[in-house]
Amino acid sequence: MKELLYKISSIAVAFLVLFSTVSFTVESHYCGDLLVDVAIFSKTDGCGMESELQKGINDKLSFFKKSCCKNITSTVEGNSIDQQAQQNLELQQIYFVTSFMISFNNLFIDTIQTASLYLYKPPIIDKDITILLENFRI
Repeated sequence: MKELLYKISSIAVAFLVLFSTVSFTVESHYCGDLLVDVAIFSKTDGCGMESELQKGINDKLSFFKKSCCKNITSTVEGNSIDQQAQQNLELQQIYFVTSFMISFNNLFIDTIQTASLYLYKPPIIDKDITILLENFRI
């Protein structure tokens, strides 16, 4: 169960890092004040009223008809791992992180290590009692 939870959390964190670094573009097409089309990762389809090049009597002269349509493009930038690595830490932040790590590590001191702090010194034996009493285990 613990291994399964570990694998699931590893995959979730990997996807979180992947999606937080992805950038994408949202493009929207307005005809007047009315939103006609929205597209992500691609160009919007026009409503058919875009300005077209109209040629007059002379081929040298050309006129643009003023269009009521407009395209608005907004780009959503993801976090860059390079930008995160270049962040400068202040001295107070460094002190906080080091004190937090030290206190966090002290929470998990083994109980066996704390039991070894109380040393028991057995009494010094002058004579070997098993030989004196001739009591031997077979």
